Amino acid sequence: KELDMTLDEIANATNVARSTIQRYENGLIERPKVPVLHAISNVLGVNPDWLLCISDQKESEDAWNWGSSYLKQLRE
Repeated sequence: KELDMTLDEIANATNVARSTIQRYENGLIERPKVPVLHAISNVLGVNPDWLLCISDQKESEDAWNWGSSYLKQLRE
């Protein structure tokens, strides 16, 4: 809403199905996939950890911060 983007626009920009974006938005995906988080956070210009509600820092110095806690865990 804040960026005035529709689900369809986000889906097109990320190459992720609209229904998948909607499931992420509604918290119905328990283990988010790194490439999807990457795509969504880059399109929205936010910190991936903020998308996962594990950080209060919405903005990211780098739209894709590999050092973030969740992403670091996935890579280990």
